[in-house]
Amino acid sequence: MGGASSKAWVIVALLSSPAAAAPHVDVQTPTPVTSITARDIERLPIDRSFKDILKLHNQVRTEANSQPLRWNPVLANHAQSYAQILADTGQLVHSSRVGRQYERENLSLSPRGSRRPLDLARLWIGERRYFTPGIYPNVCLGGWAQCAHFTQIIWPTTTDVGCGFASGLRYDALVCRYSPPGNRDGYPLNLLPPTAIRQVPVIRARP
Repeated sequence: MGGASSKAWVIVALLSSPAAAAPHVDVQTPTPVTSITARDIERLPIDRSFKDILKLHNQVRTEANSQPLRWNPVLANHAQSYAQILADTGQLVHSSRVGRQYERENLSLSPRGSRRPLDLARLWIGERRYFTPGIYPNVCLGGWAQCAHFTQIIWPTTTDVGCGFASGLRYDALVCRYSPPGNRDGYPLNLLPPTAIRQVPVIRARP
C-alpha cells in the first residue's frame, strides 16, 4: 500500500477471517433496551464523535423500525483496543471469533487524517442502497457482502454498541462492536417503509 496516504481511499471489512490477536471478550448478554432520548446521548461521558455515531445508528434504526441501541462501555473498550491494532498494522481483517461469540464488528480503515470517524460510519449506512428485505443472507443485491455493515446496524435483536477510533503512523481505523450479534443466517430482515425520524430514544450505559 505504498503511497496510499496521498489517495482518498477507504477500506471497509466484510469478511471474518483470522487476524492479529484480538482483545479478550467477556461481555455478558445485554438486557433489552428501554427508551433513549437525544438528551440521554448528550449526557454520555464519551467523545463528541462517538455521540454523533450513536445518533446516526439510532436514526437509521428508527427508519428501519428497529429499537435504538445503547452505548456499552465494555464493547467500546474492546472496539478501541482492536481499532489501535488496525491503525498500527494497516491490515483490515476481522478479529478472531474465538472469545467474542457475543459480539460482531464493523470495521473501516483510511489514510490518516483523510476522514472523520462519522464519515467512516456513514460509509456503512450507504450500503442500504443494496439492501432488499428477505431472509439473511439473501438480503443484499449482488451478495451479502454488499450490505453486511448496514444489516448489522439495523439488526432488530441487537441492543448494544460501542465504538473505537485510533490513529497509527499512516492509518486511521474505526471499529464498532455490536451485541447481541446480528447477521445471522436464516433470520428474516424486513426494512419497512421509512418513517419520519423521531427524537431517538437513547441508551443508558451499563456499569
